Amino acid sequence: MFHVGSFLSATAVLLSKNRITRFVFANPIIQLLGMMCYSLYVWHFMVLSRFGQIEACIILLLLTYRYVEFGRAKDVRSLFATPRMWPV
Repeated sequence: MFHVGSFLSATAVLLSKNRITRFVFANPIIQLLGMMCYSLYVWHFMVLSRFGQIEACIILLLLTYRYVEFGRAKDVRSLFATPRMWPV
């Protein structure tokens, strides 16, 4: 039941025509973090627990996203381009 409720809640939020919802989900920074979520997942605990520096975590996140996840990509700009879900 929890999964069904979560799915229905997420669907309701994503289909909402509310301006705040569109602003949050159309925000390029949030979309970019969503695309980099695996790299963030891999590094955040190790870096923040040992060093406590968010800057080091962000640098490792960007480097991992670029060179590990998409190491063969020719166009770097396309990796950091975010899709536009809704017109803002």
